[in-house]
Amino acid sequence: VQKGTTFIGIGAAHLGGEKGVIQLLKNLGYTVKPLQSKKTKIADKLKDKFENTFTFKPYVRDTTETGFVSVKLPNNLYNLGSFQGIDFYASPDLTNGAYFTMARISTYPYLTRGTEFTFADFQDMFFEFIPGTIISKKSITNGSYKGVDILNKLKNGDYQRYQIYNTPLEIIILKLGGKQQFAN
Repeated sequence: VQKGTTFIGIGAAHLGGEKGVIQLLKNLGYTVKPLQSKKTKIADKLKDKFENTFTFKPYVRDTTETGFVSVKLPNNLYNLGSFQGIDFYASPDLTNGAYFTMARISTYPYLTRGTEFTFADFQDMFFEFIPGTIISKKSITNGSYKGVDILNKLKNGDYQRYQIYNTPLEIIILKLGGKQQFAN
């Protein structure tokens, strides 16, 4: 570096801030300037092809450790832990830039106090809970459990789908998200 021109590639997370590589090099007296290039038509086509490619992976049924909820997913369902009566799960589909999450909200504490937390109470929160624009909302039934299916569109154009069920002891929120029309 001290005897000539050098090209060094560094991950973006290491560049910014007072303790980032750019500032540390400037503090040492180096001249640092960004390398900028124009995107070619070939690169544009490859980017579009990559972003619009969907790799199908057969879905396999996975079940929560309680055995109460099972879903078909392209990857394993991981328990992320609990917080204040809510159990969180996730299943990434990294190949397609998609994800599935599940939250199980216990309503049992409400029932033991004589105040039932109803599904109608939860529906009042949809406009705050669901980001972007709600495209559709319809009632659904899965076995003996009633719920709602919601499709929403984010500001970046991606879609998300929620299925929310009310069971006797918990509300289950299933969420699928991914790039562009994936969840649609």
